[in-house]
Amino acid sequence: MVYYILVGIFSSNLLYHKKDCFPTLLRVVAVFFYCAFFYSAFIFFIHPRRGAAQFLLHRNATSRFFAPHSLSNTLSQHTKKSKGGITMKASQLTKENITPEIVDKLLFEGLDYKGETADVIIVLGSRKACDYRVPLAAKLFHEGKAPNLIFCGGKVQNTSQGEMEEYKAMLIAAEKCGIPTSAITVETHSLDTVENLQNAAKLVKKHFPNCKSIIIVTTAYHMRRAKKLAEHFFTQKIIPCPASRGSTQRNNWSMTEKGSTTALDECLKIGYYIKKGFIDDFEI
Repeated sequence: MVYYILVGIFSSNLLYHKKDCFPTLLRVVAVFFYCAFFYSAFIFFIHPRRGAAQFLLHRNATSRFFAPHSLSNTLSQHTKKSKGGITMKASQLTKENITPEIVDKLLFEGLDYKGETADVIIVLGSRKACDYRVPLAAKLFHEGKAPNLIFCGGKVQNTSQGEMEEYKAMLIAAEKCGIPTSAITVETHSLDTVENLQNAAKLVKKHFPNCKSIIIVTTAYHMRRAKKLAEHFFTQKIIPCPASRGSTQRNNWSMTEKGSTTALDECLKIGYYIKKGFIDDFEI
């Protein structure tokens, strides 16, 4: 809370008391941080967890703008200089050093679908997978991008099709989208992303031994982790095809407390799975 107050005082000083000493651009930036921090403070008292996520992202962004040398010193043990600036390992991410720029690069950069074809489409399960992942997979199927699909997810969820296992809800949605059941293989036991892909790898080996490439369909913010995990369990080429819907897309994740919280948690999950040995560490 002290941090909010100090930033508020500093911003107010720029806006009202020192306006002749600072360029217009800096005063505009001060307005942004003034509003953003007090909004986050308000959210913090209503939703402490979501407010904390926004606080961390705003604080880190402010530190980079107002004290870049301090940020560099903080990260000096974990980073190195490159032509693009400071780089660091994904395993070294913490709540204290994640910035909006890191979120954008880590979760979204370079993961757009480019129209490639494959042998199998794997759709990862979730509570809302039948609402937006399955329709996207159906679109790919009808466009001839792949002839076979695997639906993953044995967790019971309160889906739009009712309370049932994820794969069952996806089967109902697939029928409505015109996908023949003969084209679908189901994975019925997994409870998380690791199990989704671990079990799907066994199904590919059993049912599609000549498979050379796989399209992964999941949420946009979830795609980096899913792709990295798929590369751990599969030898085939992995093609990302993100489903961009909801409050955690590249163009809107920072606009709501839900999106900020989800994005921050996802960044930390990638680091967690690196430490567990499921993902090879990489620079961001």
